[in-house]
Amino acid sequence: MASFESRNNVNDEEENDGESAFETIERLLNTPAVLNSYAVIGDILPRPGLIKHPITYMATLVQIGYEPMPPKLTKSIFGRTQLQLPGFFTYMKYIAQIDGFRGCYRGLKYNIIYSIVYQFTSINVDRYQKAHYYPELRVEDAKYIDTNHLARSIVCDSITRIAALSVAYPFHLIMIRSMAQFIGRETYYDSLSGAISDIYETGGLAGFYAGFAPFVIGECVYIFLESSLMYTLREKFEQLGIAKSNSSFITNTFVNVIARTLVYPFKVVSTVMACNGSNCRSLAASAYTAPEHPNWIECWQTLWTRNEIKRGSSIFWRYQPITSSLMFPMQPIVRMSPNHLKGF
Repeated sequence: MASFESRNNVNDEEENDGESAFETIERLLNTPAVLNSYAVIGDILPRPGLIKHPITYMATLVQIGYEPMPPKLTKSIFGRTQLQLPGFFTYMKYIAQIDGFRGCYRGLKYNIIYSIVYQFTSINVDRYQKAHYYPELRVEDAKYIDTNHLARSIVCDSITRIAALSVAYPFHLIMIRSMAQFIGRETYYDSLSGAISDIYETGGLAGFYAGFAPFVIGECVYIFLESSLMYTLREKFEQLGIAKSNSSFITNTFVNVIARTLVYPFKVVSTVMACNGSNCRSLAASAYTAPEHPNWIECWQTLWTRNEIKRGSSIFWRYQPITSSLMFPMQPIVRMSPNHLKGF
């Protein structure tokens, strides 16, 4: 009997030795210890959205106020004179001519770190809340049952978002300033240690959360708008007898676009405050966010007055009001040849 068991153990070991690395990883990830944990590796790996990092890069520079190429006068379809700014491809071509193709992914490593930290914290906080305080929300689409479930879901999601951003935001700030280095060709943020040192020296511990308030408020407002609009539309569709499967994708896309558009100004203000004033004096980008704003509300008012509260919201067809205080952008610190101005 003992010999039979020993032969079985030997056979099992031989089978384990023969399995591939992928099979070993799959077997380990499917163990009860991992499956019952709060967050597994697949949950916190960076999302495919990181592929659009060059778009984020361009949008960040535009939100800061950096326009390396002057606008040109055009006519709208209604015959109104307007200023057209270069679109995404022209903007990124300009960056690539200076930094090469890899330069279009400046700040990507910090974006990856931010995504991992954010996802890990968000998943753990969300699961903890639903396990101890909101067990009724563990049911799929529970927040659409009634207004009480909707309100509790909004509170739960907001707490999760605030907690995750509180932990991950410093890496988002470092990403923004790393991108902003393109303007003045600094190197402080090329390494994580250099970035942490520069932020601490210029702004102290509070410097790691420059622009945090408008960013987190915008995210909470988005949660409220997205959840409320989805709840309202689903009710209307049910009254009209439209099946959820026939309207889900269109509804989600529509609601997401509307909600993100409404909260976009918060993102602009956050980016400006991240590179504004004495907290960012080591970077030339701070000149583009001048004057120094004492708080984000005053920054909002200034951008609103300039009609630039939504700058960067469009990346392909960009227009600037003739009445804008920045009608003729500040001359770029990085000089360019006349060939850079062709083709837009």
